[in-house]
Amino acid sequence: MVKISTQQEIKVVQKEIPRTRKIKQTIYCMSRYDKDISEGRIHGKLGLDRAGDIIIKLQADGDDLVFKQFDGYEVARIHDGASVDDDGGGLGYKKLIIEKEEAFDMSAAATYHKYSGMVMTVGQLDDTAYAITLPTATSPDEGKLMRGWHISLIVTQADAYDITIIRGDTSNDHIYGTVVAGDAAASGITIDRHVITFVGELAAVGDRVDITCVIADEDNTVYTAQGFCAV
Repeated sequence: MVKISTQQEIKVVQKEIPRTRKIKQTIYCMSRYDKDISEGRIHGKLGLDRAGDIIIKLQADGDDLVFKQFDGYEVARIHDGASVDDDGGGLGYKKLIIEKEEAFDMSAAATYHKYSGMVMTVGQLDDTAYAITLPTATSPDEGKLMRGWHISLIVTQADAYDITIIRGDTSNDHIYGTVVAGDAAASGITIDRHVITFVGELAAVGDRVDITCVIADEDNTVYTAQGFCAV
């Protein structure tokens, strides 16, 4: 193990592993101060160039590992499990929430792949319909970005006009799915011909669609969807 003083300035420490393994490990360490360490703050960046898994492990039993934004808001926490309430530990995190009451085009996979895991709240309007466009992969690399991409959409305002969720490429992409509704005769959500619809006058606050990209390459992007609605 390479130990670095908590008072030293920026430097690079290199450790050469025996030639038989042909691995060089480089550790980049930023300036650290005793106060930062004692309060659990590390300012800097850790880069590793090596084979095998990278393990992040706290060295004090009973502590949680907390992830915060620059402005101090907690977004994720790895629980130690030391208390009765969280016995066994685990990962807890906040979901990204995006609010929309107008058309939103996410067709550019290179830009919107980062929205995976978000919850989009949508409001139906009393004067116009609008569409949410899903990302479409246009290259093998974008296909790798998109496979496993998933979002949820939840109605937070019900009104007269439809909200549709459509394909980024209407010639090659696909949306398949099913709807679980309280009244199968008149559903507040429909999935038909590769279009998901929150139906005006029928959708209710709390109706939800979960969407997952299951296949993606330079030719096709395929989504599966599950809708849950009151009627």
